[in-house]
Amino acid sequence: MSTSADALDGRDLIRAYLPRTLVARWSAHPDDTPVWHETLTGSLMHCDMSGFTAMSERLAGRGKEGAELMAGVLNGFFDRMLRIADGWGGVQMKFGGDAMLLYFGGDEHAARAAACGLEMQRAMPEFHRVEVAGETYGFLMRAGIHSGAFFSASAGDPSGVLHYLLMGRDVSRSAATEAEAQPGQVAASEPSASLLRGRARLVQQGHVWQVRSVDVPERPRPSE
Repeated sequence: MSTSADALDGRDLIRAYLPRTLVARWSAHPDDTPVWHETLTGSLMHCDMSGFTAMSERLAGRGKEGAELMAGVLNGFFDRMLRIADGWGGVQMKFGGDAMLLYFGGDEHAARAAACGLEMQRAMPEFHRVEVAGETYGFLMRAGIHSGAFFSASAGDPSGVLHYLLMGRDVSRSAATEAEAQPGQVAASEPSASLLRGRARLVQQGHVWQVRSVDVPERPRPSE
């Protein structure tokens, strides 16, 4: 027999796997239609781990065992990086293989994204030499930050499956910014760089700016 406490625990469990932006929308508009859209303003950081493809190709021949080994490496990487992101108010919006998309809203969103990216890069030596199935693999990370307006939507069948989507030109630009970063770097688009000037050390690199350092902004409270 289920109780109200059981239902509450179930909702809390589900929330742990959903972006906070989606949970916040539900809380602010509990009676809204299941299909909706809104615009999020802030900064997106696209992060990609290099070196994973070589490992996955090597382990592919091991079948289920190889898949479990790859999942273990990815889970360790994402767990470490998401704990850092959570401390800077970053919201995990999407996973894609060995890549992730983080959203930073509110005050000083660009500075918090930059501080998060730099802290994540400082943690990457933990993954420079990873032993898997008797072989050593090395991983690096690239990160790109773009600030703008991002179209978000709950789309699908109201009586069936719904998808939470983040899309638009500014979303694509965050991925393009990451693509111009070198492994080990945090790159910023011009809109993000304009918000960081005066408080960050920036070096122009093609169409983007490499973030070398940033005056550490105030961390958000856990409830924000």
